[in-house]
This record gives sequence, structure tokens and C-alpha cells, in this order.
Amino acid sequence: MRGEGWDGLVTPDHVEELAASNFLGTSRGRRPSAPAIRRILIKLVFNNKLHRDLSQWGRKYVAGNFDVKVVVRRTLELYEAVLESYLLGHGEIGGLLGGWGPRGGASSLVPRVEGNRGRVNKADFRSIW
Repeated sequence: MRGEGWDGLVTPDHVEELAASNFLGTSRGRRPSAPAIRRILIKLVFNNKLHRDLSQWGRKYVAGNFDVKVVVRRTLELYEAVLESYLLGHGEIGGLLGGWGPRGGASSLVPRVEGNRGRVNKADFRSIW
């Protein structure tokens, strides 16, 4: 439970709903209460199958969505999409990054922008880091 709300136990049935609100506990508009939390904890303690099934599912869900490799890949895809969108709309990225780049200038982030009419070659983009 994070945030100011209470959405209950994270289960396969409503994980996507909770993920849409970043697991902040705000999707159902309920405040956390000790009796609600106690009911769920008691249910998990006395229902070994539910506890085991949710534990196994939870580990798989976290590994598939929050593993560092998954997060890095998704972040790189997002950066590439933003960079490509910016290049297609403006033709350069100097203003976007304020002159910063790993080799001393923003233009070094995309080595062949002029030669490929503003299209980003993802292999070139990855190779500069």
C-alpha cells in the first residue's frame, strides 16, 4: 500500500487497474483502514493456497515488469521514441539537451542525422553510449 488510498490486495484480477494508477491506492477512492487490512492479512494467513498462488504470481509479475533489464529496455525505447519524434519534427536536438552530449555536444548523440534526413539509426544511437 502506497499513497493515501486503499485498493486492497494486488491480484491478477485487478493488477492492470492498479498499475494504471502506479499502485498509489487511488483507483477505487477508498481510504486505508485497519479492519480492511486486517481482513486481508487474516485471509492470507489462513488460506495457504491463496497465499502460495499470490506469492508465485507476484514474483513473476514483478520479475516481468520491474526487473532492471526490463526497466532499462523500456526506458531506452522511450528515449529513442522521444528523440526520434523530436528529430523528425525539428531536425536537430541541440535545444532539447542544452548542448550536452556524451562526446561534448548534443549533435554527437545522433551521428548521421544530416545523411539520413533526420531519421535515427537505432544502432548508431546505441553505439555512442
